[in-house]
Amino acid sequence: MPDSLPVLEVCVDSLGSARSAVAGGADRLELCSALSSGGLTPSPALTRSVCALGVPVHVLIRTREGPFSYTPDEVEVMVEEIRDAAQAGAAGVVVGALDAGGGLDAAAMRRWAEIAAGAGVRAVCHRAFDLRTDLTGSLEQLQAWGYSGVLTSGGAPGALAGADRLRRLREQARPGFEVLAGGVRPEGLAELLRRSGVTAVHGSFSALWPAESPATSLGFDLRERRTDAEQVAQARRILRVAAASQVPATQPDQREEWETLGSSGTQSLGRLAAECRGMNRSAYPAQYISGAVHIWHSAL
Repeated sequence: MPDSLPVLEVCVDSLGSARSAVAGGADRLELCSALSSGGLTPSPALTRSVCALGVPVHVLIRTREGPFSYTPDEVEVMVEEIRDAAQAGAAGVVVGALDAGGGLDAAAMRRWAEIAAGAGVRAVCHRAFDLRTDLTGSLEQLQAWGYSGVLTSGGAPGALAGADRLRRLREQARPGFEVLAGGVRPEGLAELLRRSGVTAVHGSFSALWPAESPATSLGFDLRERRTDAEQVAQARRILRVAAASQVPATQPDQREEWETLGSSGTQSLGRLAAECRGMNRSAYPAQYISGAVHIWHSAL
């Protein structure tokens, strides 16, 4: 396989969803609670259980629902939540705060980055970043404050709509700083990669269960959000194709990988081809592509 396989991060809010994400091929998890409410800080017990699955876990630190502006007391509560997450085994924490003018809250963001660094975990900014109008300036701030990445859709409702701006952010970012395309689904993923050039993507790949709300209401939704392992696996296959499309097919080990790609899972090769339509195949001489990959290539 290519060394530059894009990172697949899956957002989960339960141990069951975390297991499904790992089974589907997630490289990393973002763990929260109450995903249907935009995500809140998970408990230390849940964090320990998910970290025990053996993949890196970034923990969302958000002490309450509502706007991303916090009182000094709330900032300090989130400081303790960062420490709890680190002690529970997290590889990183995901935070975000805005000031009264709508900019990044410099005091809170610097404080959290310092605490994360002291605890030995990465600090990543979440999609509060997308509420800023000056994404370029905000990216420079995050890098100066010691953040290792940002989850963003380029200021758009979805990553595909913000693909062009994501490309500019990726080009602006310093080496080692991760621009993580947020809110992705398998549909349109290949086009997103082609247009944005991002090397990391993030999504929940989930649905509410059961699909219909219970007949009896208690004033809140009794359904849970469950990660679909097959959707995760579908995204993983598309990322594998995208990575392989950047490597010359004259290398025998890469040709072998291509020949078997698309045969696993339940997704049809034709659908995979359709999703990857438009990606550059110029580096792949047809005589080197056989079996399933030959069919996939011919369908484009």
